Amino acid sequence: MTSEHSATSEGLPQIGAAAHWRQTLWAMVAIQFVMTAAFSMLTPIMPLFLPVLGVETEIAIDVWAGILNGVTSLVARRPYGARSPTAVAAN
Repeated sequence: MTSEHSATSEGLPQIGAAAHWRQTLWAMVAIQFVMTAAFSMLTPIMPLFLPVLGVETEIAIDVWAGILNGVTSLVARRPYGARSPTAVAAN
């Protein structure tokens, strides 16, 4: 009878981060949405900024825009098969 479910049903307050997990979840969903939108909005205007950085020819602009779009996606994600820092620390 001392399970976690019975303790919260008796009206005892939750302590720490567990008390606000839904708020944290929705905050992270909103942040992910904003970041995805930001990356999507950068793609069409990136070639306009490359000449400012010194890229002169049309072909070079196309190549650098493609490289930068691909690298942005690779850097922003976690490598496939990588373990979380928590799992590594536990071993």
